[in-house]
Order: sequence, then C-alpha cells, then structure tokens
Amino acid sequence: MKNKTTLLIVLILVILGFFGAYFLLSDNISEVNNNVSGVDNEVDNKKTCEEQGGIWSIWSNIENPIKECNLPTSDGGKECTDSSQCESYCQAPEDSEIDSSVIGKCYEWKKTIVCMQEVRSGIADATWCY
Repeated sequence: MKNKTTLLIVLILVILGFFGAYFLLSDNISEVNNNVSGVDNEVDNKKTCEEQGGIWSIWSNIENPIKECNLPTSDGGKECTDSSQCESYCQAPEDSEIDSSVIGKCYEWKKTIVCMQEVRSGIADATWCY
C-alpha cells in the first residue's frame, strides 16, 4: 500500500510539474516573440503586406491563429553581438555552443518562425522555438 501511495504522489507531482513548466515556458516564449516581432504591426491586409515585401500568413501560436504580416527588417544580415543592436534580434551562427563567445547576424524578419539561438552580450544563448 505504501508503494502505491508513493507512486501516486510521484505521478501527481510529475503531472503538476509538466503543466507548470508548460505554462511558464509558454508565457516566456510569448513574451520573447512579442519583444522580437514588433507588437505594433500596422499592416493589416495581404495587399499592403506584400507591397512592403512582407509575407501574409498565420504567424501566431496555435491557441490564437490569426493572419498577420511578417515584414522584413532593414538590418537583416548585419553583424551583431546583442539583440539590442537589431530591429528583430541577433541570431547566433548555426550550431553555436551555448555560452560561447560569438558574433551573430541580425535576423531578417520581424516575426520569428522557427527555432532560434540568440546572441546576448556576445554570448550564444540557449535555443528557443516559437
């Protein structure tokens, strides 16, 4: 009986931990994307979006799928050592080791659409996905 109780408690803690981590991470990812993607997106239709070189598609998360414009940045491809130097964010070179010193490139789109590794203060951060 003691083993069943212990197993039940462990199972409940694992489930609570999973949901807690999910909600904690989903909030952080949304916050990162809002900071990166330019919350004030003035382009609200496909024609205007495409005229400005953007891509009109669903960029929001699964919980809130709406069509939006993803505009190119003016500094995409420029070398950087921190996201504060970029219109979007500073992307680490592919396969950068976490906590290594790197020079990145400014991301070319205002909204992130894949997994990314950011450069902060010249250091490669952990990969995050949106």
